[in-house]
Amino acid sequence: MASSAELEQIVGKLLSDSDYRARFSANPDGAAKELNITLSPSQLDRARQFKGADAALQNMAEQAKKDKVYVTWG
Repeated sequence: MASSAELEQIVGKLLSDSDYRARFSANPDGAAKELNITLSPSQLDRARQFKGADAALQNMAEQAKKDKVYVTWG
């Protein structure tokens, strides 16, 4: 089960990396493992609902850049 900090890491990556966003949309489990994060079955079920959210995240990322808000992860 991914911790809150690990989930925040995934969200940061989703907001800042469009290629990762596409990989996550296609295969959330594999994309999480790229970050050495293991999602629980319930977290994976919720992650699979992400499909189609790419446009919303892209808009959020673009707005964050305009506002000079940067997401970092360790």
